[in-house]
Amino acid sequence: MKKYFWTDLTTFEDPDNFATPLTDHKKNFNFYNSSPAISPNGDKMAYIADKDGVFRVFIRSIENKEKVEELVSSFRHQDFEQLNLLTPGISWNPKGTELAISAKAGGEDAIFLVNVKSGDYEKVKFGFKSISSVAWSPDGTSLRSLLQKWKKQILRLRFKNKAIERFN
Repeated sequence: MKKYFWTDLTTFEDPDNFATPLTDHKKNFNFYNSSPAISPNGDKMAYIADKDGVFRVFIRSIENKEKVEELVSSFRHQDFEQLNLLTPGISWNPKGTELAISAKAGGEDAIFLVNVKSGDYEKVKFGFKSISSVAWSPDGTSLRSLLQKWKKQILRLRFKNKAIERFN
């Protein structure tokens, strides 16, 4: 084992030597910090973390590590029943004012368009059992996502007329 893997230790550098961690699971007493999404201007990060046994979406300042805001939480909330932790879907709109978040809602997945400042949201359901990898278009008029009803497909969701178009 040492013969094959120990030599790799000299190849890689410890991240503490060149990077600053943005989260601290020991200080926050949590186990998960996942699905990071950096805002378009690079000053904030949205991510999923657990707090008191409940998964939540937080927004954190990249420069000021103490500035952390909870945006939404799952489990006890009627709409955000379960955040998609293993197949995450968090994406900032091009202006940095909204997040698109995929989550379980009423037995199926939905996309939630959440206002970053107020926490108000719009739930968009299309009858898909799985939604993951949500991404805003550069012009902010549509989302692209990996959706599954019977088979997985990449689809474009247009906001203007709530149309779904096959992308692949």
